[in-house]
Amino acid sequence: MIIEPLSLHAIAVMVFTIVGLYLFSRDWIPIETTGLGILVAMISLFYFFPYDLNGIPIEPAYFFVSSFGHEALVTICALLAIGKAIEISGSLQPLIGFLSTSWKKHPKISFLGVLFFGAFFSAFINNTPIVVILIPALIAVARKTNMSSSKILMPMGMATLIGGMSTTIGTSTNLLVVGISRDMGLKEIQLFDFVVPALIAGT
Repeated sequence: MIIEPLSLHAIAVMVFTIVGLYLFSRDWIPIETTGLGILVAMISLFYFFPYDLNGIPIEPAYFFVSSFGHEALVTICALLAIGKAIEISGSLQPLIGFLSTSWKKHPKISFLGVLFFGAFFSAFINNTPIVVILIPALIAVARKTNMSSSKILMPMGMATLIGGMSTTIGTSTNLLVVGISRDMGLKEIQLFDFVVPALIAGT
């Protein structure tokens, strides 16, 4: 088997990846600025130094149409934006407050309600903002009831993961699988096709 040497374009993309990971871990530059800068740098590279793949030139527009403009990636970004909006606006805080209040009278029912709450909303938006919203309330409940916070937070985290697995938009992985299967010409995966496997995993 003949292994072809890496092209300069491949080396440049790996350098962009390393630089991006480094800048993402630093607080002195916003993540948005880093992402936009890397995108502009990559587009400029392929514009000024064209690259051919099996004799077919890779145009800069390809990155917007088939890569950064892929519907799965756009959907993931949209879900993250929705989740961040819910986190900042505090639109779910009344429900969280109700759960915290009812915990004193009916701890088991309230705990079950938290699990269903996290699983349900994680099926339609990214589970990260759901966890961020729930953590302060659940830690406060754990302190008031003298419970270990891990006994509440760990099941809640697992519930959000299972909820995210149950729909095609619940996790970025599911979205990518749907996009890849469509590109391969396979049968289109519907929104709730993952519900049964998720329920089996949950039980």
